[in-house]
Amino acid sequence: MQQNLTALRIKVRDILLNLTLTSLVPKFYLLNAEGFKLWFQVYLPLLLPSADSKTFEIIPRNITCSSYQEIVKGFDNIISRLSGEQNQLVFKFALDYLKGQLSSGLSCVESGSVTDDRRWLEVNFRQFRFQASFKDFLAFNINFKGVKIRSTNYTQEIKSAFLQAVFGRGGLTAVSDEELLLWLKVRLRPLLIDLSPSFVTSVASIGEERRCPTLLKCFDGRSFYLFLKNSFLSFGFPDVSTFISLLPPTRKSELLNSFNTSELRQFLSEPGAIRNGSDICYIFSIYNNTAAFLETEDVPDDVKRIILPCVWPLALSSDRRSEVNFWFDRQLRNYFQFLTKDLISSTAVQNASCLAFEKLVSFLGKNFTYNTSEFGREDVYSTIRSYLRAGSGAKCYNSSDPELNSTSWFSNYIGSFVMFITLDDLTSFVSTSQVFMSGFWNITVL
Repeated sequence: MQQNLTALRIKVRDILLNLTLTSLVPKFYLLNAEGFKLWFQVYLPLLLPSADSKTFEIIPRNITCSSYQEIVKGFDNIISRLSGEQNQLVFKFALDYLKGQLSSGLSCVESGSVTDDRRWLEVNFRQFRFQASFKDFLAFNINFKGVKIRSTNYTQEIKSAFLQAVFGRGGLTAVSDEELLLWLKVRLRPLLIDLSPSFVTSVASIGEERRCPTLLKCFDGRSFYLFLKNSFLSFGFPDVSTFISLLPPTRKSELLNSFNTSELRQFLSEPGAIRNGSDICYIFSIYNNTAAFLETEDVPDDVKRIILPCVWPLALSSDRRSEVNFWFDRQLRNYFQFLTKDLISSTAVQNASCLAFEKLVSFLGKNFTYNTSEFGREDVYSTIRSYLRAGSGAKCYNSSDPELNSTSWFSNYIGSFVMFITLDDLTSFVSTSQVFMSGFWNITVL
């Protein structure tokens, strides 16, 4: 400061700025907004006219909006000493930073005292905003109104007259997509506020023959859920029935399985999303990640109550012990409280595999709480009796099958429900000469 730095030769100034910023690199993360203000508005202004592309490469992008705004203000303070090329570099830095901060269509909107469009432009772009287009502002602030504030001066009749003239003589159906977006986002935007219902169809018809005349033409093959969210925006989201109707017959599995489990949870948890239980069953009949969904995603109780009947047959049809254990011990552990009398009825379980039925008897005998259930232990035994009476001989016993040759047959398939057995039931289940009859006496004694 004791020297006349303004008289420094440009080359020396270039070197000093480069050395200073380079030495600051490891310390940038320690600076808060006030620190950036000191450097770019107090310490460095005499050197900033030497800024080049390398200068902006050094400045980190993972700083707060307030810190970024202090940097832009520092350059704005010396804008008269910057060349046109340097002006472009600052503007490019602004676009680059704001793009990195973009969240839900908003960049640095809630920072500090930013309360309106004028203030947002001032703190984020300063005088460099004159290099931007209206579309640049919309890209970083979807709520940017710009000239939209004038719409309050327009009566509904004036808006209607303007729109009629545009739709009648504007030739919007023939303009390019880029030109149409300019009309909708900029030129017509003040007129589309509180749009009269009679014009909604007219506005929508402009895009009917555009690049996406059918719903899936613009689908990029990634998440169909996000594609729909971006398509419907704030106009709501289709319920499950409508969603299914949007799936082309040949692509239903592909599109549904583009949902990750979290997206499917969000979809099914939307209020009013499920109007027909059969639609949910259809979803899970073709969804490949049902196991992961049931185990990891927590949906509202009313949704669990609808899902359980859809996946219950899958659990009962499992015929490998590891798979059965997975269903009962992990996938359905948060769903069993919604078991109903219909789901444990003989009709519902008559086609269950022996291993699944064995697991069901064990669970309902040892782990299920009947206090708030609509069925009791007697109902469970009624189902056991119907299941075991089907066919001839002892059902689910095969001396040559390692999974079905246990002599603990009564323990496996009747368990604690043995208290309800009658002599007639006993003789209908097995012959008294069966090798595992001793298991019956053991379980009754216990």
